[in-house]
Amino acid sequence: MLADAPWTGTGAGTFAALAPIYRAADAAASAAAPTAAAAIAVELGRPLLWIMALAALGAVAALLRGALARGRDSFYPAAGAALMVTLLLRAFGDAGVLTTPVAIVAAGALGLAAAQSRSRTLP
Repeated sequence: MLADAPWTGTGAGTFAALAPIYRAADAAASAAAPTAAAAIAVELGRPLLWIMALAALGAVAALLRGALARGRDSFYPAAGAALMVTLLLRAFGDAGVLTTPVAIVAAGALGLAAAQSRSRTLP
């Protein structure tokens, strides 16, 4: 399926429609993607997948820089950076990263990490 998908992708939400075409005759009728990265690569294209991965690594670098700037009070930015690395690795492991509960918890934790990565005093 990845080999037949164009570089620009097939469109958001089309993985479930395309999955029965590529399924083996004796396979179970599941339209779920094996990994989140595969779903993103098929639906949105491979270049966007790698752009999103690089953006996640950039967010990790920004959170770690904020954690170093905070000194002893670096728990939340460091935890946010660890969460971002975990989400990036899990995207290549299974499709659970794309579920709503994971998105809600990740948004809250990363928002807190981003807010705490800045000091209250001006440099």
